[in-house]
Amino acid sequence: MAELPRQILGFAVAGILGFAVDLGVLLLTLQLGFGFFVGRAMSFLAAVLVTWCINRHFTFRHHRSQEVHKEWWRYFATMSLGGLFNYLVYCLVVLTLPMLWLLPAFAVGAGSLAGMSLNFIGAKLWVFKPRLNAVAETRVLKVRQTTRLGLLSRPQAPAVAAVIVPLLFGFYSLILGADANWDLYNYHLYNPFALIHDKLLIDLAPAGFQSYFNPILDLPIYILNRALPPALFGFLQGMLHGAVFILVMGIAAVVLPERPVEDRYRLPILLALSGCLTAVFLSEIGNSMGDNTTALFILGAIYIIVSRWSALGYYNARAIGLLSIAGLIAGLSMGLKLTNVVPAFSICLALLFCYHGTLSRRLRLPIVFGLAAIVGFVITGGYWMIRMGQEFGNPVFPQFSAVFPHPMVTPLAIADGRWGPQGFFETFLWPFVFSANPRRVGELPLRHIMWPVVYVTFWIWAVKTLWTRWRSRTIPTLRPEASFVLFFIGAAYLLWMKLFSISRYIVSFEVLLPLALFILLTQLRPYAQARRMTAWLLVAAAAVVLVGGARTWGHEGWANPLYHMEAPSLPDPKRATVLLASPGTEKSLAWLATLFPPELAFIGLVNFPAAPAYIQKAQGIARGRGGPILVITDGEDNTRASNMAFYDNLAGRAQLTSSQKGCDFLRTMITRLHLRADVVSSEASDATCRIDVPQSRKIDVDASERARRDRAAQIVAQAGFTMLPDSCSVFTAGIGSVSHRYQLCRATLP
Repeated sequence: MAELPRQILGFAVAGILGFAVDLGVLLLTLQLGFGFFVGRAMSFLAAVLVTWCINRHFTFRHHRSQEVHKEWWRYFATMSLGGLFNYLVYCLVVLTLPMLWLLPAFAVGAGSLAGMSLNFIGAKLWVFKPRLNAVAETRVLKVRQTTRLGLLSRPQAPAVAAVIVPLLFGFYSLILGADANWDLYNYHLYNPFALIHDKLLIDLAPAGFQSYFNPILDLPIYILNRALPPALFGFLQGMLHGAVFILVMGIAAVVLPERPVEDRYRLPILLALSGCLTAVFLSEIGNSMGDNTTALFILGAIYIIVSRWSALGYYNARAIGLLSIAGLIAGLSMGLKLTNVVPAFSICLALLFCYHGTLSRRLRLPIVFGLAAIVGFVITGGYWMIRMGQEFGNPVFPQFSAVFPHPMVTPLAIADGRWGPQGFFETFLWPFVFSANPRRVGELPLRHIMWPVVYVTFWIWAVKTLWTRWRSRTIPTLRPEASFVLFFIGAAYLLWMKLFSISRYIVSFEVLLPLALFILLTQLRPYAQARRMTAWLLVAAAAVVLVGGARTWGHEGWANPLYHMEAPSLPDPKRATVLLASPGTEKSLAWLATLFPPELAFIGLVNFPAAPAYIQKAQGIARGRGGPILVITDGEDNTRASNMAFYDNLAGRAQLTSSQKGCDFLRTMITRLHLRADVVSSEASDATCRIDVPQSRKIDVDASERARRDRAAQIVAQAGFTMLPDSCSVFTAGIGSVSHRYQLCRATLP
């Protein structure tokens, strides 16, 4: 494990030199008249030979074989397989993504990265596998004979998994498509845009109260989505989220040190993989909500603590440094997203109650951690809170307005009362309640059973422990690191239930549930039985998540540019004002502000706890600018018709709409399967029929958009403006491959 970075670097250098040899020999053979195909075969052989020599004598010099000819053929086979995998990934990217001008470069890059990763794994584990002494060789052979997961039982397995799993999540993000969650439409794009263009005092809450959330976490996403090909950034973002696997695997390896030889390497891998197959984590792969991203900070802090547990009790620079680094990392996550206060504070509590020692020592640990966390919080959140305090007298404006009153904001409660248990019985059975009805903890129905399983196991363990102690019998002792993890999860769960009860905020401790389940079962049953029970329960839990669809918060097909809009040119954007009046909750309109000139002022009229002073402020902005006043509201996307057009296109490709026999087959299948579709006659010359929306479900687009205009006019009127419905025009804008309709109207201010 220690020499892994050196080997990766050496392998990469060998690859660069091999590329130079490959290109040079190819050019030479072309000059000699061998042609592209024969010349490419000769250059490939030369490149493989050169990289083999470099890797044999430098990268893997301690593991080279004495049987040189066998090693060469293994190396050649590995490089050939890597080349084939390179080409397959290249084809997959070309066939999956839309045709963009950077598509060839991205496809070659993705294929090269995949091929190089496979080549390195093959070289390390097969071609230059470590040599063992006779005793170790006998032990490894015995392990491979007694386990069906021999590959995962090898010493190199954690390092290989640390490369492969994040890559897989990168590809998963690529397959999901461009992030298009509701919060992205609302404020994840607008907030960094407003920060870059200093629109805090130009605009007025275009994204509602979320307009004033800390934009620092969204800033890299906003910049990189414009600096890189969108699909490449999506792949990298998926890989970043996949790094959660590495941290959970590291935590499991430290917390479970006493493992049989066959489980030494595979158990942390499988527990970490199970943690990454939990519903909430999967739902946020490749998106901008930030919970997966900030979970890396919390898990990193936990790993630092449990991996250096024995050193924390000493009152020296090393212990203080370790706690300070862990606290600083956790604090950074709090500043980026305030909801991470729950897991960060839970780490403090776990340090206080789980470290064995004198009271002064146990107090010192959470105090040092907490002070460092405050510093981290100030680094990522201090600037924005200070600015909010200077402008509005509330560091978390407009939240907590009952504590920090402001004339534009009505008093708000600290907690959102829509979520959370009601009464004692729901509180006690909350994991069962929100697992049976996921909409009690969020808008997205995420199916899972992990929480009830761990909850029941915990209570069985707690009752058994109390009963055993009451009977004065010996009970199995938990390692302090394991106690720390269990206490952290329990404290974070209770605080989350009380303060939020929103499923998105549990990522950092939900991914540790498989580890917690295994720890508890090993306290209840013999190791072999506990391992078997854990395996079956985790397989069942993963099956529920995957069979339930592994739901996400919204993605669209890739496109470049990723964000696109059609709109009329505005003659004087420095004086114009735009009112955002979206009466529905299907999608927010605030993201459109990022596609207009930054000098344009945007005012949100919905999703803000507005007091009368807010309306006066909105009118004052429009009067002060003195230019035209525009209104943007929703259009009718008519997704039913779009879906039917998609299915009709598929049926047409299958030649089912070109003949009467095919049309009859479609009618029969739609009737038998009770599908909400209809087969009607087609006016096209190349089709007999087409799939259409049933007459009873058709939407009158003009009537729907007229109704939306009427509702928008009411919203605008409540703010003291007058919208002119006859002035409205329809345009389109979208993220990725999808376009949405919006209406742009004119308004006046009496």
